[in-house]
Amino acid sequence: MGGCAKSRNQIADDVLLSKHERLRLENFTSKTNIRDVYTFSSVLGKGGFGTVKLAALKNGVSDKKVAVKIIEKNRLKNKQYILLRELEILRSLDHPNIIKFYEVYQDEMFFYICMEYCAGGELLDRITKARNFREQDAALIMDKVFSAINHMHSRGIVHRDIKPENILFVSKSPDSEIKIIDFGLSVKCDGMKDLSTMVGTPLYVSPNVLRGRYDSSSDNWSAGVILYVLLVGYPPFYGKSRGEVFRKIEKGVYNMEGKEWDTVSSEAKDLVRKLLVVDSNKRMTAAQALKHKWIVKHKKIQEWTQFKHFSTIGSMDQIDPKILTMLQNFRQPTKFKNEVMKILINQLNEKEIEQLKFAFKQMDTEQTGEIGIDQLKEVMEQNGFKQTKEQLEKIIRSISPNQDGKDLVIRYSEFLAATLDSVVYLKSEKIWSLFKYFDPSNSNFITIQDLKEIFLRNGRNIPEEELKQMVKEVDPNNDGKISLEEFKLLMKGEDIDFKS
Repeated sequence: MGGCAKSRNQIADDVLLSKHERLRLENFTSKTNIRDVYTFSSVLGKGGFGTVKLAALKNGVSDKKVAVKIIEKNRLKNKQYILLRELEILRSLDHPNIIKFYEVYQDEMFFYICMEYCAGGELLDRITKARNFREQDAALIMDKVFSAINHMHSRGIVHRDIKPENILFVSKSPDSEIKIIDFGLSVKCDGMKDLSTMVGTPLYVSPNVLRGRYDSSSDNWSAGVILYVLLVGYPPFYGKSRGEVFRKIEKGVYNMEGKEWDTVSSEAKDLVRKLLVVDSNKRMTAAQALKHKWIVKHKKIQEWTQFKHFSTIGSMDQIDPKILTMLQNFRQPTKFKNEVMKILINQLNEKEIEQLKFAFKQMDTEQTGEIGIDQLKEVMEQNGFKQTKEQLEKIIRSISPNQDGKDLVIRYSEFLAATLDSVVYLKSEKIWSLFKYFDPSNSNFITIQDLKEIFLRNGRNIPEEELKQMVKEVDPNNDGKISLEEFKLLMKGEDIDFKS
């Protein structure tokens, strides 16, 4: 589906565009030759603006591969704001089931967005091979999809193209984690109800989008279509032409009859009916879907299996006390170490963080992808940790700084960084690799210019004074650069002897 004609409502749809058009995209991307940093291999896919290729860091923190979205500048023409919007949205999202953004580069002909690589293929491929899923498997997939959508919507972001092709498996394992990808059509909505641009994929688009007036609930309709397909292997709306499909969507005409539906539970059918509702005001939200009895029943089975795998504690209400102790004792690191930990977290694979991710999901009872102060208080008390509100606020501010104070939360990546056992992960080889990542000039020192380059790769233009302060915090001899020895002391948490 293409865009509709410009209208007054479309101004509300693309509320950020005027701001984005004033920003110069080149100020937020690295101009280093990406082929000096990455080795490219196979093509993963092709789209309207370019190609996605598999790549690996030449001097990597690990052997983890990345997916690089290569976008032709000529195809963007005067619409570079679309790319900037996608980058800002990717950077603002932080959830176990949303693709991670790593770096961004550009040269004369292309922009390059480096993202998490998922080796397990598309959900569409698994649907095609399986025809229809066991309800347990379908429920677990939908739980993760709804959780990711709930996170997006809680941050005022509408995806606008939720479909099986945009849901990837991290690995080829049957119980692989999933990630929602492709935020090229996404937009920040901020609660307004007058999005109007007709975008999306015909079989999954909501009737409200077709009518040119919609909000975030359009994503929930799309999720309902995916659930329908998972249960029986074919879509709810079909016809001989696109027009016929759209007419059925607008009227909400579908059925749940036939031999495929005979074995589907009444609870699953109930969830489908509550999502495929033409009136968006009556349509179930992602937050409500997460509490639906069909989702909850199957999720409890999975949680119990995971709990037995990870824990020696007697009750599922309890969390590994070591993790809670690390949260309680966490002290805000230097700004530089904080940035290093972000890179480390991005480089760890799903297996390495699965226990921490399970603990995070146990604590994130609202499934927004964030842990609020009330959730933290409840978990701490259940596990015998007594904290005042002021102490809890201090913990959250240490783990997730730079918050405005209204709704303090611990974000997913920051939770991982705070609870990661550095003794386990920061071996000498890993420290050296991390050090070299922050040494793009290959001088065996980390300088202010090195940091500036690394932040540009991460889509951030940091003022030089702030960069100087980062270096100064971990530079005892005050020579304006960080040596490997200084870096080791920082990462191992040992005191640095600053000379007067």
